[in-house]
Amino acid sequence: MYTIIGGDGNEYGPVSADQVRDWIIERRANHNTKIKRATDDSEGAEWTPLGDLTEFHAALQHTYPPQPASAETPIEESGTDLGWNEEGQIRPLTAYLQSWQLLLRNLPFLLAVSALFWATSTLIQSIPYVGGLVATLISGALAGGMAIVFLSRIRNEPSRLLDLYAGFGLAFFSLLMGSVLTQLITLVGLVFCLLPGIYFAVAFAFTIPLIIDQDLDFWTAMGLSRQSVTRQWFSTFVLLLLAYLPVLLFGTYVHFE
Repeated sequence: MYTIIGGDGNEYGPVSADQVRDWIIERRANHNTKIKRATDDSEGAEWTPLGDLTEFHAALQHTYPPQPASAETPIEESGTDLGWNEEGQIRPLTAYLQSWQLLLRNLPFLLAVSALFWATSTLIQSIPYVGGLVATLISGALAGGMAIVFLSRIRNEPSRLLDLYAGFGLAFFSLLMGSVLTQLITLVGLVFCLLPGIYFAVAFAFTIPLIIDQDLDFWTAMGLSRQSVTRQWFSTFVLLLLAYLPVLLFGTYVHFE
């Protein structure tokens, strides 16, 4: 029997080895997940990375196949310079630079997906009378599709242009509710007091990716995103600020031009 520490910082278990393998296959656990065996002296048992236990190597290699570094593979991809430190804290500048590398390596495909996203949203919004409402209702599904595309490229997995619409068949209701509720809570926070709105905008940033990638319901995903981000809120805020900086600068330029 085993106990692990989940992405939300809580302990789960004791569970069987088969259950741990299921969590690996579902991508709810990886090489770095902390785990310990349930022994007679459980309080004295030490936490160890899941990847150190040989009984789970087959499941890990199947779900997370190794990507050998090569002359064409940046150092970051070989695992020696990740976007977070050994304590799991985000390093905003490193993560931001890695995102640019990902973008440049997949530029034609990601531009095509982004263009399809924009065209779909624009077409829906142009529907007389109900366009704005419909666009709001499907925004979560489209964002979920974008998450699928980017997560696949990050993991060096194949993805297609039409994966943008995968959110309409996968967890549509949770994506809808997650999108609407996070926007509503953020809007209320901004209207009544600016700082709570900024906090919620950052805290709920990973709701949609968690729904689509971890197959969570919208409420659980919102809670997990908030809990995970709150522990390193400022680092996440800096990362998102860097990510949206071109948009902010362009909007400012257009406003004052």
